[in-house]
Amino acid sequence: MIIDTSSLVFGFANGKNIIEAALQRFPKMELLVSRSLIGELEGISTNKGKRGDAARLALLSIKAKKVKVDNKRGNVDDWVLETAANNRGSIVVTNDTQLIRRLDGAGVRSYRARESGTIG
Repeated sequence: MIIDTSSLVFGFANGKNIIEAALQRFPKMELLVSRSLIGELEGISTNKGKRGDAARLALLSIKAKKVKVDNKRGNVDDWVLETAANNRGSIVVTNDTQLIRRLDGAGVRSYRARESGTIG
């Protein structure tokens, strides 16, 4: 299971631990993020306010849950699409509408983080 920056920031900005929600929704799947996603979160975390706080919480949660990090760098959306498409049975948690369209076109299942803190 791959989780995208958009879902992490959305969830934590709404007071919900999306990493926990994803692991509860799909307990048999391993969670994966990219090194570039970590870089995006680090950049957002320098902001003041809700988004910066959300990014800092996401980074702490990724570390605390020992989420697997793929060291590939580059465009996060391209990495998400390529990694999910090349790993049969992968799913993606994202709130990025453009990425969802690309995933649908590649036949990859995607889910959104909801305000309630659930994945659907």
